[in-house]
Order: sequence, then C-alpha cells, then structure tokens
Amino acid sequence: MKAFFLVFSDRFGTAAEVQGYLDTVPEVGFWFRCFPNGIFLTSSIDGKQLGRRLQARFTASSGTGRFILLPVDENESWGVMPFQAWKLVQEPDAPKLTPRDEVVAAYYSKGKTGGAGEIKVTTDNEGKSVATLMMDGKIVGQIELNDENKSIIKNLQELVPGRTKSLGWVE
Repeated sequence: MKAFFLVFSDRFGTAAEVQGYLDTVPEVGFWFRCFPNGIFLTSSIDGKQLGRRLQARFTASSGTGRFILLPVDENESWGVMPFQAWKLVQEPDAPKLTPRDEVVAAYYSKGKTGGAGEIKVTTDNEGKSVATLMMDGKIVGQIELNDENKSIIKNLQELVPGRTKSLGWVE
C-alpha cells in the first residue's frame, strides 16, 4: 500500500460521494478525511491508475470537476494534522490506532489548542505504573508506564500550548 492525498473541487463531487466511491474500490485500503475537500487514502495501485478511475467516475460526464491525487511520503511531508492522518501516512498497510495512540492523540490535540494538561503517575491494582493523562481537569485516558511509553510521556509533559511540531515523535 502507498499513501496518497486526494484534493478535489466542489464540482468534482461531495465529500460523501467521494468517500462512498472509495469504499467500493477494492484496491483502496483505508481513507481519512480531515480537510473539507481533501482525503488521505492508501492504495495498492499506483496513482495514475487510481486517478484514471476517479476521473472516469467523477468527471467523465461533466468534465468540470477538478482534482489532484498526490503521493505522500512521510519523509518529505510536513504539516499540522490529526494523528490519524499521520498514522495513515506512516503505516499505509495498517494505519489503525492502538488504544494508547488514541489517548496520546487526544491529549496532544487538546494541549496544542491551549488546554491545561496534567499527567499523574500512579500504581494500578496489579502494581504496574500507570500515567493518567488529564486535560482541563478531565481524564483523557491512561497509559501503562513501561519502557516503550516513557519517552512518549516525557514528550507530553514538555508540551507547550500553541507550538506546532510534527507528530513524528509518536511511535
């Protein structure tokens, strides 16, 4: 699978129409929409083949809809997007989020928009260290504090509201 970004005009089709079509294409593995007229997607076919299919489906009759399908390389890309979009770009074969990823993404997103974050480390009933991530006094989630997660917690503790950085540190 390879990651792509599809951008389309209003005349091309509605987001719902495009998403519905992508669900019917067997070579499209996953898609994620975080822009009004833009969708990240993964495909096992190359961009030209997929682009021709999109053109045939959406512009053949009217000829007025515009679109571009761009390959996305995580090493050549930069931006501020939801964690799910980065996950799709970084792992196009299986971009599903783990529960830990969802907690980290929620905390990070709220912190970047000025939320007041707090991380409390406690011990659970089984004696394991657990980090409870809180934002504006509400629990976002909990993460077991093992060796793999310690660097993530450290980065979250250093989070500065309003700073824009790549989510590249998330493992």
